[in-house]
Amino acid sequence: MYTNAGFGTTGVMYGNGDGTFSSPSEYLVGGYPYGVALADINADSAIDAVIGNDGYSGVTTLLNSAAVRVTLSSSLNPAGTGDAVTFTATLGALSGVRNVPTGTITFKDGSTVLNTVALSNGEASLLTSSLAAGTHVISAAYSGDSSFMASSGFLTQFINQATAPSGYYVLSANPPSATIHPGESASFNLTVTPMNGFTGTVNFDCGTLASGLSCQFSPASVMIAAGQPAAAQLVVTASATALAYSMPAQHPGQQLPLWATFTGVMFGMAALDGMSQKKRRAMMISVAVLVILVAMVLLTGCGGAPHSNISQPQGASRTVQVVATTSTAAGHTTAQTLNVFVTLQQ
Repeated sequence: MYTNAGFGTTGVMYGNGDGTFSSPSEYLVGGYPYGVALADINADSAIDAVIGNDGYSGVTTLLNSAAVRVTLSSSLNPAGTGDAVTFTATLGALSGVRNVPTGTITFKDGSTVLNTVALSNGEASLLTSSLAAGTHVISAAYSGDSSFMASSGFLTQFINQATAPSGYYVLSANPPSATIHPGESASFNLTVTPMNGFTGTVNFDCGTLASGLSCQFSPASVMIAAGQPAAAQLVVTASATALAYSMPAQHPGQQLPLWATFTGVMFGMAALDGMSQKKRRAMMISVAVLVILVAMVLLTGCGGAPHSNISQPQGASRTVQVVATTSTAAGHTTAQTLNVFVTLQQ
């Protein structure tokens, strides 16, 4: 260690452990330093330097940090209870020091020792998930080695009380669909499977149903406990007129009433009376053609294809929405839905 009066600095040359010294690291200490006294000023078992200055009425103290600083960091701050937190202690040598610190780091939560970890390339890490909710003063104490004095780093870690994860359940139906006729019923087996530790009561409802359908659950609610699935049965019933709600409106072809046909013929026959034989023959031919045309219309309809006033409806599909609700501990209601399908056949 030396003083440089011309530059107002004090220089420190750290040993390399092999009898040689590193390049000097200089520190400003005021004008014209000329004297150095060595003593353990702060009682940390490390020799410090006290420098007297010709241009300054006081003295300058240079505390010996053993050429190493301990920096402590947290991977998650704040964290929740049960979260995994990694504390990392990094030892950084001061400028001019080439040696890499060796030894161990002792991690503490207040006065409680968490673990002691060996340094690797100047670093040591500790993983823990056992910190309780609250404020924790975490320390990393460096043991020191032949080249470096012991040192410590600190940080404040905040742990918040984590909210317990909310469970949930999976709702399924077997079979997922069914085909019935008006006046019949279809049964669906419902299963409530708890996930992630879910417990509680699940209530069932069908919500809004299509016209002509009704539903019933047995039971209307199930209790989930001990991680075991629960079962219920859904019965969907179609009324006798359920299919009528799905039948399209019928539009029969416009047909000429039979009475109108005969009326036209009678008028035609009356018109023949009083006519000459030549005219009567021509009129009879015209009436005959008219009768044939009317008969064709009656047989084929206006569209030219056979027609029936009674339509045979195809299968009509209906969606039944199963609504499952449950109440949380905080009084909130959650719901999930499942669709089953019913096809109505004539």
